[in-house]
Amino acid sequence: MVANLRNALALFIHNKIESVKNFKFNGKKTLLRIALPVALVLPTSAIVAVPAWACNGASPVSVTSTTPNGNYSTGNINIQLVWGTSIGVPTGGVPYVNLNLGAVTRRATYESRIASKTLNFTYAIQAGDTSADLQYVATNSLVLNGATLLQNVSGDPAGCYNPGWTAGITLPALNGSSLATNKNISINGVAGKATVSTLTGLTAFEHNEASNIISANAVTLSPSFSSSTTLYT
Repeated sequence: MVANLRNALALFIHNKIESVKNFKFNGKKTLLRIALPVALVLPTSAIVAVPAWACNGASPVSVTSTTPNGNYSTGNINIQLVWGTSIGVPTGGVPYVNLNLGAVTRRATYESRIASKTLNFTYAIQAGDTSADLQYVATNSLVLNGATLLQNVSGDPAGCYNPGWTAGITLPALNGSSLATNKNISINGVAGKATVSTLTGLTAFEHNEASNIISANAVTLSPSFSSSTTLYT
């Protein structure tokens, strides 16, 4: 409403200037005074404070996870991107977030819109993935992948209403409200290795010539493991 009033006022003044810009009195320039047709009084309800975040192109303000803090070697990790304004469901493609997993980059793929300002992504742990504290690669790690992501402005505060506005995709700085800052999730997808450190026993087999019987001696193995391992007997 404020913008409309300003535009109308600007147009009125422009038209007045255009109509008299060449006007002269006795060959001399004359001071131009423009009288407004009505007093401009704005209702209190029409004055809206500018939001702290930019309405058009607002980017995620936080990245977090509903997956509990801890160490993971298999399974899925849920990652949430939270905007400062309402977000629509991506259309036309499947966005993803590039994650830093040691020597490789993995994708957390868009799964669902779980709240008015939150999109959920899922990362599946793969063999060889390692991370002491799971984090995305950089602030440009959110890739739309052909998708269109609009702000769902029907849920925005007053003063931020335009159905054509697209959402920003710049993630918070790595040392800001990022995944690693908000969560403590470590990944270890490296398979454990067993090493035999002790081998005891006389011989593997013993032959009794009198009875012509071959018997096996007990052999003791003492393995050590490089990671958590379950033994089955």
